[in-house]
Amino acid sequence: MAKAKTIVCFSIKGGVGKTFIAANLAAALTRGKYKKVL
Repeated sequence: MAKAKTIVCFSIKGGVGKTFIAANLAAALTRGKYKKVL
């Protein structure tokens, strides 16, 4: 089994777009070479 890769979107402040960035990053990765993104 291949080792998992981790990408973190982190900021102490609220309302800076962490969820937006994480969701769009996941969508972009699935359009590329990654077929499974959690």
